[in-house]
Amino acid sequence: MKYIFLAFFLSRFLFLQNYPHFFDSPEYYQLSQTSFPKAVSLSHQSIHPVYFLANQVFQKLYTTLYHHPSPLAVSFTSALFGLIGFIAFLKLIERLFDKNTALKAGIVLVLFPHLWLLQTNIAHEPVEQGLLLAGLLTFDYFLEVYQLKRINKKIKIFLFLASIFLWGLAIANFVGILLWFPVIFGFALLKLKPTPKNLAFPALAVFMSAFVGIAVIYLSLFTGEVEPSARLSQLIFAHGAAGIFSDWNIISLARAIRNTILIGWHGYTPSSIILLGLIALRIVKTKKVDNKKTVFFLTLSFLVPFLISGKFWYGGLFGRYSSLIGYFFALLAGLVKSRKVYLVYLLSVFIFLLPTFIAYQKTPIAEVEREMIDKIEINNDDLLVLSDYQRPQLSYPNASYIVNDLNEKEIIETIGKTLKDNKKVYISNQALTFPYWQYDGQQIHIISKNDKKIGLLKTKLKNYQLKTVIESSKYPLLTIYEIDLNKELYANK
Repeated sequence: MKYIFLAFFLSRFLFLQNYPHFFDSPEYYQLSQTSFPKAVSLSHQSIHPVYFLANQVFQKLYTTLYHHPSPLAVSFTSALFGLIGFIAFLKLIERLFDKNTALKAGIVLVLFPHLWLLQTNIAHEPVEQGLLLAGLLTFDYFLEVYQLKRINKKIKIFLFLASIFLWGLAIANFVGILLWFPVIFGFALLKLKPTPKNLAFPALAVFMSAFVGIAVIYLSLFTGEVEPSARLSQLIFAHGAAGIFSDWNIISLARAIRNTILIGWHGYTPSSIILLGLIALRIVKTKKVDNKKTVFFLTLSFLVPFLISGKFWYGGLFGRYSSLIGYFFALLAGLVKSRKVYLVYLLSVFIFLLPTFIAYQKTPIAEVEREMIDKIEINNDDLLVLSDYQRPQLSYPNASYIVNDLNEKEIIETIGKTLKDNKKVYISNQALTFPYWQYDGQQIHIISKNDKKIGLLKTKLKNYQLKTVIESSKYPLLTIYEIDLNKELYANK
């Protein structure tokens, strides 16, 4: 088992990313260089107090040693909490199943592309996931001893409260992790019979954890320069329950199913989806009623949150809200009895990791685009139109960013006015095709691969001419165009 931990350590800490690749990453990097009160005040919703505090500690240590800040210090936070979650999960699987199952699951976890990205980049998800998994392990110890009279009552109380504390910190760091709390009941049912009395313990623990999490968020906001109650209310209702439980219909359900399939496909390989289907057949065919119920509830506790989390469209490593599903896929792999099936599955995961791994050893896409823009030598009076996905890494005072169809008309009017004033207008290919074919880090956003011709601005610039100013043979999607009036079109009107 120690070699699996070594493999995880090397695959994460040797490949920490020294660049804020994803949408929120530049903000988190900047916040790591300020004070905690300022971080919680300046952060967008939702805040991540545990993450902010850890980032500031590691950034301070790095700056003390090397005399300058670095994204590496923030990526280190992701790797460290990823390691905590990895150790906790494997120990939990070893306790609930056996060492061989944990070993096989651990190998797969090391290789999943999505988890490798999260745990080597600037991302807050490894923090709440590590705390949730550590709390699960602690709670499993509690469930083991709470009925044993020979165990000191103080130890039982300590384990119970430790679980609540860890889960409370997970909720404080990201309230959306509550969506995955059914997993607590799923694992508890591996050890307990599903009676009301037995389920009362995890239910009470979850309730108390939510209280602790909200209290930590409130106290964190209280240290800042914002009104805590208003922002806490907005965080819970506007960014929490409201987004999860509202606007469900046939179309949103179909999109959620599509998104979860794509996330499973790209982040955890097609073979994981096939493996899930095989396990489902096994559940149906098994004759052991208790075993069928147990596996069914555990599966449901993972798949329902996975489906709901697929409802949302967002940038910054799409599928990151769903990434706890990786641990379930790893468990399924660990339960595979056939050596050949397991090795084929493992090979498929490794093959899927390679393109992602290679992409993140290259020059950051945003920096390639920046170099291309710098070569044009755009004047401050000229206009540069970029995609909202490019905004965090490519911030220019003379730039306009296409965000959605609400500011599309404004962008078109700004382009027309700038040309009328005899100034130049440049536009990136990403802005033309937005919201499709957008880079999400070093790779294309997995649900943005639609027809390039139906981009919001592409369809509205038919009265203009696009002249290629600079392009890259390696990255054709980074081409920069100059927009000019289509004089031939106007002459024929």
